[in-house]
Amino acid sequence: MVQRTLFEMEFTMQFFSAIPPLLSILLVVVSLQGCAQFLDQPGSAGGPHPVDWAVQKDFYTRLMALPGIDTGSVYCDRHMVILFDPDCPACTEQWRILQPYFTRARIHWVPIGMTETSIQRGAALLAAINPSAALFANFDQFDTSGQAGGYPIGDPPQWAVENVRANTQSAVVREYIWGTPTLGIELAPDRYFGFTGVMPADEIGPILNSVRFIRAAPNHGFMAIKHRHN
Repeated sequence: MVQRTLFEMEFTMQFFSAIPPLLSILLVVVSLQGCAQFLDQPGSAGGPHPVDWAVQKDFYTRLMALPGIDTGSVYCDRHMVILFDPDCPACTEQWRILQPYFTRARIHWVPIGMTETSIQRGAALLAAINPSAALFANFDQFDTSGQAGGYPIGDPPQWAVENVRANTQSAVVREYIWGTPTLGIELAPDRYFGFTGVMPADEIGPILNSVRFIRAAPNHGFMAIKHRHN
């Protein structure tokens, strides 16, 4: 699968400082709420990939605050945030994996653009009469061969274009994000986890279907998010 990286963007938009090639990062944030119990799992901060929990919380809360598109009911007790590029094949793959859980989780999709075309398409999604339906159409009709989202760009309003540009150049993206998609998980109140790579179905299912909080890092092998400049 081809993944878009912010290395590509370095030469097209010059929004980011130097970024290593062939890297793509995905952070998903899932809020596991509704129960006071905690389920401790092995391999958290003392495991092979130590987790800086303060960094995870900073990343999650700041990314969640950016303009985006919400899918799922406001009554869902699971919440996620996903940074995506509308023309990103890997983002489309993550969306497909998440389809069975759209009625289970409230997801905040934050659009950025690695090219001018994807900025315009992201703006078109934000400005749509029904943004969530537009988002679904974009991924449902994704052109894999051309690596282009399926939602028509048209002539998006300036406010929407500026929002996507601002997301792309935001401090949280500059500090933490290498590429798209990016996911992170709210494991429990004030306990968050960010990681790289598309989260597969056999990993996302147990997290979203859990009835208990999970305090430790998921055992999926991804390294926790950290500052890009560290």
